[in-house]
Amino acid sequence: MRTIRWWAVLLPVVLGTAAGLVYSAEARPTYTARAYVIVVAADVGDANAAVNFAQAYARIAGQGDVLTDAALASQGAVTVAELTTSTRAASSPDAPVIEIAATAPAADRSAVLANALALGLVATGTRQTTGTRMTLSVLSAATAPTEPSSPPSKGVAGVVGAAAGILVSGLLILSGAGRRTGARHGNPLLAERLATAPTPPLPAPAPPPPAAPTSPVAAPPPWPPERTPAANRTIHVPYTPPVAPSAPALSPAVPVEAATTQILPMMPRDDVGRR
Repeated sequence: MRTIRWWAVLLPVVLGTAAGLVYSAEARPTYTARAYVIVVAADVGDANAAVNFAQAYARIAGQGDVLTDAALASQGAVTVAELTTSTRAASSPDAPVIEIAATAPAADRSAVLANALALGLVATGTRQTTGTRMTLSVLSAATAPTEPSSPPSKGVAGVVGAAAGILVSGLLILSGAGRRTGARHGNPLLAERLATAPTPPLPAPAPPPPAAPTSPVAAPPPWPPERTPAANRTIHVPYTPPVAPSAPALSPAVPVEAATTQILPMMPRDDVGRR
């Protein structure tokens, strides 16, 4: 009999919960602020074109001129290197809106980075308005967030750690690490029963089946069979004696007296030529 060890279930859960709480308390918090930029077409009928330009500007938001304009718009408050590593931009597939997100260890700093990149993107788009016929403006400025984006709160971290511990416990139980035999771990009653239990006799082995009678096997003919050349081959044809043809059966003779003679009239010679 095998029983489940209690520590195989409880210990991973306790350790997982503790690890989640420690991570939530010791990890450095980070904050994420978001700003939004809208693209407006000069003509009302170019709404679809504005969506396409918004996607294009989102792709170049983290490059070259946009970062330089963002650093200038912040009046030296941010640098190009900081903007490159701490900001990102994304566009909507059905609206001409660009989302700019900035992450920093402080809430105020994340808002400053997001607003600087938004102003730099607007400045870059404004210089190209003549060719693109599109106007960019800040739809919503970033504000300092009140809650960190990471790590999660202590409650969430503890629940995640406990769930990981339960998963580890299940794996230990399935692998057999959390089971034990009662006779080996101080169960005298079970040990005594196992020691005094009679050993059942082994069943007698079954007799072997009788051997099947063997019959002599004729040797197979050689393969391929030997062939005799046509010049040396003798053909035996059975002889059948000829049979004489049988004579046809004759009808019985008719007596002269019984025969009837018919005399035909003779035709004149004059009629021979006409016939």
